[in-house]
Amino acid sequence: MNVLFLMGRMLIAGGVEKITIELANSLQARGINVSIICFEIEDEDKIKTKLADGVELFVLSFPVGSKNNKTCFKDILKKKKIDFIVNQWAVPWYVTKFIRQCTDGTNVRLISVHHSLPNNNSKITAVKGLMSKSRCLKPLYGVLLNLITFVSKRSLRKVYQHSDRFILLSPSFIPLFKNFIGISDANKVSAIPNFIKSSDIGECTTKTNEIICVGRVDYNSKCTYRIVEIWQQLESKFPDWSVTVVGDGPDFDDLKQRVEASGLNRLNLTGYANPLPYYRRSKILLHLSEYEGFGLVILEAMCNGTVPVVLNSFATLSDLIRNNDMGIKLSYPYDENQAVSILSDLMRDNQRINFMSKNCKLIYTDFSEDTIVDRWINLFENISSSCQTV
Repeated sequence: MNVLFLMGRMLIAGGVEKITIELANSLQARGINVSIICFEIEDEDKIKTKLADGVELFVLSFPVGSKNNKTCFKDILKKKKIDFIVNQWAVPWYVTKFIRQCTDGTNVRLISVHHSLPNNNSKITAVKGLMSKSRCLKPLYGVLLNLITFVSKRSLRKVYQHSDRFILLSPSFIPLFKNFIGISDANKVSAIPNFIKSSDIGECTTKTNEIICVGRVDYNSKCTYRIVEIWQQLESKFPDWSVTVVGDGPDFDDLKQRVEASGLNRLNLTGYANPLPYYRRSKILLHLSEYEGFGLVILEAMCNGTVPVVLNSFATLSDLIRNNDMGIKLSYPYDENQAVSILSDLMRDNQRINFMSKNCKLIYTDFSEDTIVDRWINLFENISSSCQTV
């Protein structure tokens, strides 16, 4: 069996990039021949060091639909005898259109994977943010929001129609997806979550009074700036606690300026860094995204005994924080005062933190590498079987 993963941009610290590389490596170890293709890469040499032996990386260029890309893509499909394309860049539609143009007349099967909330995206969130800030222009932004939503629905529906299978990250996303694109029968949809490797779980260590925020520093979806506003209310009240933001991103420089201007002494920014040491030592993960696909950071933190306090802005959160003994869900929409109050209570209750920390670690079994990779292999085999019976 030969599988090709398709990516847009391959970034060193991207979440989709991480899970793609790990899934590719795991499938390769199971005897499946895996390749990865992308259109732009941040550091090809560094990314290649993360790939298992046998996983081949191909780099094309933008624009996606160029004549040269089509020629190269078809050559790769033929050379590698590809059976399945796993499109990790399921939005926008023109990517699927490109794939179908290149696979026309072949038996290659297309599996599209949506790595985010199926009824939201960065453009929709950005316009909603503008609407909340400007009452005068709200009607105009309302028209823009309707237009962007319409285009998003139409694009996603076309991707679904031209895919052999469509993968969401949680069963809870399926009704959202059906309602958003306007279909009653989602027979091509399956739900397969991300997984965590055992190497991403550290040995038990003494937890320190530290709150961490992990992930891309992005104001649009991750809303990283909120940690500054929260810590301004808490730092003086908790002199033995600190906050660390682990990650880099488009708004890192602005966040750094905010921290410096705030005069806060115990809010640290690491930039890009391996989060594992921070998971191992910290007591609390604070995650305040406006939307998420899966929230791999939350899973990684929980498996390392770090208690998640998360804005309840995405459906998959219930797959992770299943009860009040495994973490805390903040009410949505975001309320800074509530976040400050809940954090204050938790930071004062070390016994509760320890109890929740032990419960968090139990989630690993359901999201282990073997469990999830088995589901992917079963998906490939089921598609192959259904094609043979047609």
